[in-house]
Amino acid sequence: MNVKDTARRWGRSEKVVRTYCQEGIVPSAEKKGRFWDIPQNAPAPPLTRHGLVLLLESILLQADGAAVNFRRIGYPEIEVVLGYRYLSDQLFISGFSETEPIEKALAQAKCTQRGRKLIAAHKESKNKGRKMIAGEIGINAGKPHILGKFEKDDS
Repeated sequence: MNVKDTARRWGRSEKVVRTYCQEGIVPSAEKKGRFWDIPQNAPAPPLTRHGLVLLLESILLQADGAAVNFRRIGYPEIEVVLGYRYLSDQLFISGFSETEPIEKALAQAKCTQRGRKLIAAHKESKNKGRKMIAGEIGINAGKPHILGKFEKDDS
């Protein structure tokens, strides 16, 4: 299926589906030339990219010894469980068992390399365009940057 058909089936915009494919949120999607080929049986992610990354980060925090209360993540409990199930089914996490209570299942879960790549991609996209060097305003202090900030001119 193409992005347009998948977007219609999932009830998401084409841009969102394309972004999911580019960032690996839909691991079964394949880029063929300029287009994405998405299997018809590919499940729709139950949460936004931000929500999925939040769940992944909660697993990393718990692995580092932090107490994580999944009920305070900001999503209804059923969406959190569906999010963890999606992450497990798509191999972003391993060791997650649906037969265990959620707290115990999360204690056993591990973030895979695919999960870490998604976290990194999310952080990179959040910081995109925000890395500007602010210089002092004054006579010959700098040249104006495109967004009105000043970049120090070392020449």
